[in-house]
Amino acid sequence: MIPPGHVPSLSHRSNHDTSCLPSPNWTSNVLYRNIRIGLPSSAKVPFCIHTVTVQLLPTTLIIGGRAFLEANIGQWDKGETIWVEKVSYSSAVLSNAYCISAVQAPTLAWTATGDSLINIPSKAISKFAQFYSCLPLFAHEPSWRLRFSLIEGSLWFPRLAARRLDIFPRTNMEEDKYLQYIPQTWTMSNSLHDGALEPDLMWEMMVISMLNYQADEFLEAVVEEHLMDQIDAVSALVERLCDDSPAEPVFSDVDGPAANQPISLNGDKPDMHHVEQVLRRFVTYLLTHPAVVRSPPSVQRTLRRELKVFILAHLAHAQDKARFRAQTLAADRTTEFASPRSSYYTWVRSTSADHTSCPYSFHFLSCLIAKPGEPAFKGPRQRYLAEDMCRHLATMCRQYNDYGSIARDRAEKNLNSVNFPEFCAVGVEGASAGLKKTVVQVEQKMKGELMWVAEYERECCMAALDRLENETGLDARTKRILRMFVDVTDSYGQIYVARDIASRMR
Repeated sequence: MIPPGHVPSLSHRSNHDTSCLPSPNWTSNVLYRNIRIGLPSSAKVPFCIHTVTVQLLPTTLIIGGRAFLEANIGQWDKGETIWVEKVSYSSAVLSNAYCISAVQAPTLAWTATGDSLINIPSKAISKFAQFYSCLPLFAHEPSWRLRFSLIEGSLWFPRLAARRLDIFPRTNMEEDKYLQYIPQTWTMSNSLHDGALEPDLMWEMMVISMLNYQADEFLEAVVEEHLMDQIDAVSALVERLCDDSPAEPVFSDVDGPAANQPISLNGDKPDMHHVEQVLRRFVTYLLTHPAVVRSPPSVQRTLRRELKVFILAHLAHAQDKARFRAQTLAADRTTEFASPRSSYYTWVRSTSADHTSCPYSFHFLSCLIAKPGEPAFKGPRQRYLAEDMCRHLATMCRQYNDYGSIARDRAEKNLNSVNFPEFCAVGVEGASAGLKKTVVQVEQKMKGELMWVAEYERECCMAALDRLENETGLDARTKRILRMFVDVTDSYGQIYVARDIASRMR
């Protein structure tokens, strides 16, 4: 007799990991097992559930259950007593009938209904699932749950794509291939934490993620390309926009502009008026968001300050990049940045970390998850550790991003972490002893050093998060959301290590 709670080993587990499937709570109750087997094999399943279940539910579950029944045929008529309304009931005839039905039922004879109601890109889902399963963050996710999260992400994607021109124009930009990754990273990370963030809040953060990419593109394609000679005026504009009282909300509802049409150029080249139009809409959207408006004044001031720092960091980075590009840059190897304004440590923790958008996005999230009129983080300990965690996270994110975009940055003459003297020094180590290194060896050494410091930042981030969770009385919901936010941010870093998803300049 198989002991209660024991699930017989399945012979085809090599292709389908069922260890993390929703637990069927099978016991030695033969009646209950055959119901578990019999019902799915003959059910009609509605549209998206059919698509998901047919592809994701391992056949081995049903095969294993049937094998259990066949191995215990002598127990078929020994149905355990169950409660039916107010009566304790057991039937040997019924138990036998269920068992006979279960072992004779065809495996996965699904009948789809309503398939035309939804379009699931199965081939794309399979490719993305294979890609994400190679990332450390999702390597141990069961394939069925990873795919389910990707399907969920594909359902969010059209709604997000419909908002892509609400604030930032896409003049002189290639296809925004990062857009499809945004819903995926949020749904997969949310799944890792059992739905820590409610769908409406997750949607708000998807929009913020899209706007962050678009802000980066806009400042690079417009300000850096056309207005570098007016960079001080752009900085003053940003100061004014972030310090002024916000205007009326940009959007009247969650899915569209109140009266605004996409902003287009008046003429061949963007000018200061165009920049002001776009940035004003961006700043207004954030600072007049209902979740922000209902937050305490101190929280609103913090978000306003971090938003300003985010945009100004882009402009400071543009100036650093301009000085870097003034040098003679090698096309086949890393060129040392000859005139940094600070050490790498100071730069990556300030200018570089700030323009990742992580710090201001974190403060926006804190507005979303807090109760009206209250801060998400209370008291000096929670607030200090939360910001410390976020600073390390932003730094790590920048370092991962740079690790994965070295080739693109070199081609586009962008400033990368490895251009700083601290990393370029590894190329001359040992030269006095006559130990010359090839270009490939030097590049690999630089990348190894960059990954080492990124992992150090990860350790600092997790140490701050652990203390925030365990020593400050932080509530359980906020803990789960913080872990999920860290994973979303981390996922982008890991994606960049595997593949560069940023839009390139035309």
